[in-house]
Order: sequence, then structure tokens, then C-alpha cells
Amino acid sequence: MAIVSISHAAKLVRKGRQTLYNHNEKGKLSFTQTDDGKPGIDTSELERVYGKLYMPASEIETVVQGNSGGLDSSRHSKIDSVDDAGSVQSRVSKVVSMDDDTVSTLSWFMEQVDEAKQELADTQAELAERDNSLAELRKAMASLPSPDSVERRLTEQSERLRQQHSEALEVERNQQVKVLAEQKQHEAQLAENWQRSIAERQLEIQQARAEADEIRQREKEQTRALKAERSRVAALESRGFIARLLNRKPTVAG
Repeated sequence: MAIVSISHAAKLVRKGRQTLYNHNEKGKLSFTQTDDGKPGIDTSELERVYGKLYMPASEIETVVQGNSGGLDSSRHSKIDSVDDAGSVQSRVSKVVSMDDDTVSTLSWFMEQVDEAKQELADTQAELAERDNSLAELRKAMASLPSPDSVERRLTEQSERLRQQHSEALEVERNQQVKVLAEQKQHEAQLAENWQRSIAERQLEIQQARAEADEIRQREKEQTRALKAERSRVAALESRGFIARLLNRKPTVAG
């Protein structure tokens, strides 16, 4: 079997090129490549999918080599003059000398016209759907804000955020200043309390020293008085001893 181009394959099975492409996308038909690297289809694959080929096997090699002369050229020249499916059918009814292959070719062209009409209808429906989608898209785009308004809104939001940030920083700065002032005041109060406590302690120390000095002074005076008393007692005792020595009564010092 031979590998033919997509156009030749469409002629062999009397189908449209788009039909073959659709069948290939759906996995019903497998494409291959021709000798020049273009998409093609093996005739055995065509027979597997569509059954009998409409062109005799002896003409397949001619189609592959690009020779479309002979009877096939005359058929195409007749069919090219046909404008629509109605005229084709009228030609078929008038030309009684056509063989079965020619009638089959004309029928294929009628099918091609029908397929073209269906593809045109599908294309129009797709275009209508795209127009609807485009209209919805334009409507959605119309509802969107303009770039100038978006930029202005972004600028306003940025300015508002900057102002809010500045206000938040100012509030935080004021709070920090207040906290620092309270801390300084507290430290000053503590320092004052410490100074007062130190002054009180110094005063207490001074008072304690004065009391200690007074106590030491009293102790000195008491020591002197005690010494004087001891001296007096010693003197008295000495007098009594002398008196006893003289057999005289001791006299009490007044």
C-alpha cells in the first residue's frame, strides 16, 4: 500500500480534509508522513477506517506521483463547473453516459458541499459564540476602572497608608517619651529617697556619735569622780589608821 497526502486521501474516501483531521484528533484515524515530511495517510489505514476506496488501485500510484490526467482529469473538469448540489444532481440526471465511478465522484462532491455547509454553519455558530464571549469581555472591561482612576486610587491609598504610618509612629514616639519621662521621674524620686535616707542615716550617725561622746564624757567624769572618791576614801582610811595609831577616835570628815 502507498502513503498519500491528506488531500488525495480525502478524494479516495470521498470525505473532507477537515473530517479526516477531526477523525485523527479523535483517534479514529492515524496520520503518518509522506516522503517529503508532510502529513499523510497510508491507504491501508483508509481502507481499515472507511472501507472501499473510490479510486481504482491502478490509479493510486498515479495520485501519489501527482499525475491527475486521463479520465480523472475529465471528471474533475466537469465537476469544477458545478456550482452547488442542485446543479450537480441535475447534471447527474442528464448525463446518462457516466459510469458508476463518475456518479460516485459527483455524489462525493455533493457530500463535500453538504459538509462545507455544515462546517460553515459550525463556523458561524462558533463565531457567534466568540462574538458573545467578546461582548461579555468588553462589558467586563467596561465595568473595570480606568488606568487613571486605578493609579489615582493607588496614590490615595498609598498616601493614606503613609499618613497612618506617620500617625502610628507619632503615637508610639509620644508613648516612648511618656514612658521615658515616667522612668526619669521614678528614678529621680528614688534618688531623692536615697538621698533623704542617706541624710537621715548621717544624722542618726551624728546623733549616735554625739551620744557616744556624751557617754564617754560621762564615763570620764565618773572615772574622775571615782578616782576622787577613792582618793577620799583612801585619805579617810589613812586618817583612821593614824588615829588608831594615836589612840584617838577617827573623826568623820564633814
